[in-house]
Amino acid sequence: MNSRQVVNSMVAILLPLLLIATASNASTVAEGDSLLLEHRAGGTFAERRGESAPSAAEVVTARVLMATLDSTNSPAPLALTVAPIESDNYNIYRYTPPYRVIYGKTYANDSATIAMAESLSEELARVHDFYVTSLGLRAPVGAESYYIDIYIGNRGARNPQTGRTVRIEPYYAAFADQYSEGTGFMVFNPVLEGELLKITLAHELFHLVQFAYKDSGDFLDSDLWFLEATATAMEEQLYPEGDDYIRFVDSWYGQCHLDMDTFNGSKEYGAAIFALYLEGRFGLDIMRQILESFATEDGWESIIDNRLRQDYQTSLSELFHDFIHAAKYPSGYFSDGNLFDSSRRFEDEISGEGAVAINHYGIRYSRFLADVTLTTASDAVHIWQDTQAPGCESLSDGELSCGYGAEIGLFSDSAATASVHYGTPQLTQLISLAAGWNLISLHLDEPRTVAELFNESEVERIFLYQPNSEGQPAWHFIEPLLTSSERLPPYRGIWIKARSSFDLIVSGTAADSETQLWQTLYRGWNLIGVDQPFDTEQLATRVEATGLTPKRLFRFNQNWSFFDFERQVGSQRSIEAGQGIWLYLE
Repeated sequence: MNSRQVVNSMVAILLPLLLIATASNASTVAEGDSLLLEHRAGGTFAERRGESAPSAAEVVTARVLMATLDSTNSPAPLALTVAPIESDNYNIYRYTPPYRVIYGKTYANDSATIAMAESLSEELARVHDFYVTSLGLRAPVGAESYYIDIYIGNRGARNPQTGRTVRIEPYYAAFADQYSEGTGFMVFNPVLEGELLKITLAHELFHLVQFAYKDSGDFLDSDLWFLEATATAMEEQLYPEGDDYIRFVDSWYGQCHLDMDTFNGSKEYGAAIFALYLEGRFGLDIMRQILESFATEDGWESIIDNRLRQDYQTSLSELFHDFIHAAKYPSGYFSDGNLFDSSRRFEDEISGEGAVAINHYGIRYSRFLADVTLTTASDAVHIWQDTQAPGCESLSDGELSCGYGAEIGLFSDSAATASVHYGTPQLTQLISLAAGWNLISLHLDEPRTVAELFNESEVERIFLYQPNSEGQPAWHFIEPLLTSSERLPPYRGIWIKARSSFDLIVSGTAADSETQLWQTLYRGWNLIGVDQPFDTEQLATRVEATGLTPKRLFRFNQNWSFFDFERQVGSQRSIEAGQGIWLYLE
């Protein structure tokens, strides 16, 4: 087996942290023993070894050096035609054809080692039959001719050719690999027992099944996540009472925005949630179909997409759109979904301007805390809308208007990172002006100046009644109109004398009525406007919430009309957005 084969093929599972202390005094890896390549839980290299994490290049170099030593000393597997022996000078063998469990003679009377060997032997037939007979998957490479060796590491088992003891680092539960001619073997940590031993066997043996479709070293690096995700999912299929995979799914939620094929020692195991979704929706046979495609093709995305289109009349992007919903509400889609902590999902809280990167089949959940316009910069970006929350309205191709409380999920089906831009939505307000005096109001932050909004042929005078720099109400005249750099303020009544009738179209973002209207009211006469319809009863209730009491209201629309709140008389019993009113408060 070449160096790259070893680098890409050793598939290990970290023990839960509680086992680290148990095995902390185990022997370290000796020169010539396998160097484990993957860690499933328990943190980074730095956390486990008390040193700075090595670079990717350093890790690969170390793996290759150790792999070269190990592959040089790999024993030849035992042919099934050879009469089985119970022991030799170094080892004890237990047979469950086509497997044999191996541990050292020095542990011949060790009850824990004997119990572990018996447990492995008992479960091997069940796991093998489930994969090969029930699911119709290929048997591990070499199983038709050789025994598949299963070593109990650190228990005296010897390599019959070199005499070296077979070891496993204490951080790992197990790993699967292949001898130089292709036959698979596995090494287990001796502290495993009970359900953890069973699910580890299910996981590692599935790796040997995967290697029967393609040599371990021939899988693309970008496809390795799928090997781990599906092996972890098979734990749940064989031993549903184990539930060890749930902690990895919970961790996956916090990384769900990363590329689907992220391989960082954690996310790939949690991606079992996607494998389980595939199996739950289409049946377990889809795993066999996908592995058959891997036998002759590379690239997880095209393989899964082609299979879905060919056999299930859907596509990967369509499926993933549905998966986003299932992942957010797992109790309705997974047998253990009520145990998944989906609240740990990575989620953006959108309240204004900004942009986010959308990764390759990574889920970008987003929740809106304000009215925001979303613009996708690529056709590769797909949007899932949560129907259990307020929705978004399509404005145009690639543009959505999302209101407060809306929740969506974003993903990209392009390997190139896409982006989504958020901005405060632009709104318009139409006000029809008559020739002569008009009393109006705006409820948008209009960025244009008075000189930019009007021309000399349209408007003759503009003035307001509002607090001055000292906070006292005063008249304010805007002049000269043609060069004024002032902007019309929102929620203020504005007197405009028009030379002729015309429509004023204002555009901008929604102004905050709480801070720019209700919190600015004072005793006496206020010249204001609102952003929504109010009848006089609703207006009184809203004003009284500020600690003031409305007494009288006047409105001008070519003629004056009024309402007296105390006597409940007058014709002006409602106001509309865009109208200016005089309001007297005490």
